[in-house]
Amino acid sequence: MLKLIKYEFIKKSKLFLILIITAILANIGLGLAYGQNGIALFLGISPLVLGIIYLYELIKTYSDDLNKKTGYMLFMTPNSGYAIIGSKLITIILVGFIFFTSYALFALTNLSIIAYKMVGDFSLIADGLNQIVEALNKLLSGALGINIGDLILIFIVGIVSAIVFILTVYSAITIRKSIFSNTKFGGVLSFIIFVIINVIYGNLADLVGKIFDFEFILTEINTNVAVTYPSSHMFQIFVVMIVFNCIMASILMLGSGYLVEKKINL
Repeated sequence: MLKLIKYEFIKKSKLFLILIITAILANIGLGLAYGQNGIALFLGISPLVLGIIYLYELIKTYSDDLNKKTGYMLFMTPNSGYAIIGSKLITIILVGFIFFTSYALFALTNLSIIAYKMVGDFSLIADGLNQIVEALNKLLSGALGINIGDLILIFIVGIVSAIVFILTVYSAITIRKSIFSNTKFGGVLSFIIFVIINVIYGNLADLVGKIFDFEFILTEINTNVAVTYPSSHMFQIFVVMIVFNCIMASILMLGSGYLVEKKINL
């Protein structure tokens, strides 16, 4: 699987290079032309652009390997359908981390430059950042009752939910290619299957919420003054959703892998 992941990143290396060069030039150009407003515009638009590119890559890389001759060689390698889907899943998650980290670095660099121009002392900037972190920590732990454990659980829920979303995309494309391979307008059909899968997922999530009485837990947090720490209550919701999403991800992964292995004729 490591070789497959390496292969995926090699294919994306040109995209990364183009994005980095474009981002640097756009950042410098907008900064020189419009000053702080230009930098703010760059930081504001970048997440939207990165999100669109990310979704495009998520769909295109998998769809091309299933539908175009350039992807046939991948499925001729001695790797199972599960390994191929797993490698693409890991790759696209890592790409998301790369996008997020790159944006954070750009934001930190730009904000540091702006702050330095205003105060002329990096030590004051560091002190200001520490004060912001302390204030945020007091807000989360004091007023909202959120601790580091909650943040870790929120992060895990986010990752697992992202994995489920990615696998719903892969499953929709795989079902279309395996069961409806001769149908016209494959892209439209894949989207319809994607919507159907997400409707089923949403209904199952609602059912899980009713079984574990999420509504009562949230009502307790919002209305019961005796509930001092929402963390103990939110923990129940987070853990249940993590387990539920892990089960859904496993089902989608196994189903897509089976179809790639047994039902797709490239």
